[in-house]
Amino acid sequence: MNAEALVFLDELNALAARHPNLRVIPNPDDEKGLLSAAEVRRVSGDLSGAHVFICGPPAMITALTGELTALGIPRDRLHYEEFRLGGR
Repeated sequence: MNAEALVFLDELNALAARHPNLRVIPNPDDEKGLLSAAEVRRVSGDLSGAHVFICGPPAMITALTGELTALGIPRDRLHYEEFRLGGR
């Protein structure tokens, strides 16, 4: 995914500005690689008790949910939506 594919980013950032516990972490993988749990923790701080909402390609979701559960975040606090660009 490239930066042009970051849909609704302005709206998400506006929500985050109104809700101090909400973090939006845009991560165009063509620039940064897949988002990691270390980056989520760096941006968000303490994740104990947090719910994590992930939207991205299947490979990122698989890797990130594995890393987050390894950090001790229960799967019932991980929420995700897969998307693919350019077909299957």
